[in-house]
Amino acid sequence: MFELVLPRRCAGCAAAGQVLCEKCQHALAALPYRVSTGVDTLAPVFVLGPYAGAHRGIVLSMKERANLAVRRHAGMLLDAALTHLEARGEIPEGAVLVPAPTRRAAA
Repeated sequence: MFELVLPRRCAGCAAAGQVLCEKCQHALAALPYRVSTGVDTLAPVFVLGPYAGAHRGIVLSMKERANLAVRRHAGMLLDAALTHLEARGEIPEGAVLVPAPTRRAAA
């Protein structure tokens, strides 16, 4: 009944039907890669994709809308990414995972 009143939408692209549609799940399943921040950092910075499209949608859905179902999916993606980086020896000893704010005011 709830689905009739407020249909479920994909957090990545807003398509009707699922928390994350198959297309967005595929887009989000990419391997992490190292990026240059343009600022001197003490540790390497890795991302799973650009802050646009499905990636932006899932981040905003988790952080701004507190979507727990999306957080579960994102947690699994993050776990896979960290496992991959650890297996490659990319994560330095004592590394800390830091969430980035979505707005300057939240920083």
